[in-house]
Amino acid sequence: MTPPPSSAAAPRPVAPVIVEFPRTSWQSYGLAGLTRAALRPVADRWPHTPRGLATVDRIAARAGRAAGRLHGRRTREHFRTTTIAGIPALIVRAPAIEAPERTVLHFHGGGFVFGNPDMYRDFALRLSVAARAEVVLFDYRHPPHADVDHMSADCLNVYRWALEHTAPQRLVTSGDSAGGNLMFGTLATARDAGLAMPSAALAQSAWLDLTHRHPRRAPIDAFFSLRFAGRSVRLLRTEEQLPAQVRPLELDLRGLPPVLLQVGAEEPLREANMQMANRLGAQGVSAELQLWRRQVHVFQAFAAMLPEARAAFAETTVFLNNLAGASAPSTRRSLS
Repeated sequence: MTPPPSSAAAPRPVAPVIVEFPRTSWQSYGLAGLTRAALRPVADRWPHTPRGLATVDRIAARAGRAAGRLHGRRTREHFRTTTIAGIPALIVRAPAIEAPERTVLHFHGGGFVFGNPDMYRDFALRLSVAARAEVVLFDYRHPPHADVDHMSADCLNVYRWALEHTAPQRLVTSGDSAGGNLMFGTLATARDAGLAMPSAALAQSAWLDLTHRHPRRAPIDAFFSLRFAGRSVRLLRTEEQLPAQVRPLELDLRGLPPVLLQVGAEEPLREANMQMANRLGAQGVSAELQLWRRQVHVFQAFAAMLPEARAAFAETTVFLNNLAGASAPSTRRSLS
């Protein structure tokens, strides 16, 4: 990737804000025990074959559709299927948001090898409320049926579409797990292409270091399988190299928008998220890193049962409102 314009050549460093949320609810303990006993062993052994990954996609989509129905009656205007730049997409607006103030473009997770918008129906409804936004989810191509270049091209094309339909100051990007990785790569590529940046970027348990040089493995990390992740990374490699598009910690980050990073304090991904927050700050980008104690990977996806997940969405509201010059009560005091 080429460097950004010379006007950003000498950024003034900005110290990242690091906030710890030490409270742990009984629901979090229960979820960690359940996922550790039932899901982690399956993920550790799951075959990375086209058939095996397609099965994960189907199971996750069904679970996501079921979770989306927990909120009661929905009409087509709340979940709209469409096509963006030839890519299947789902546009979600919570019933409480009659006049969206923003558009959130969310890059979904799935270890780069599975995932689809239906997985994120409940997540997107909650993000819609938190950001007072319409949330756009898109089904980018990914391994084993497409390579990293196709995956990155889909992300950039959808980002271009978002800019054509939303003013940059009303656009927010978001990404969880592998989607957080793709979000940073897309923003850097878009910046290099002279495209406008969004007003903010959100990252939930972003998977930023695919080498796992800092494999922080704690018993609570019951949902993120390093074995599954390792098999996924092998599908991304080209001639034994990881493409630059999925190495965000090596990117030039100058000119990116303010970033909110949320991660479980015991996740293997914690160190990489801390490194990203520090690198953003060193390159003049405002960053806030939130460390949530004893939370599983992408705990926000379990907001139906976890008070910490609901609090994390409330913190997203605070972050976005502060950028917009508004105000909202923080959950930090009640969680400390």
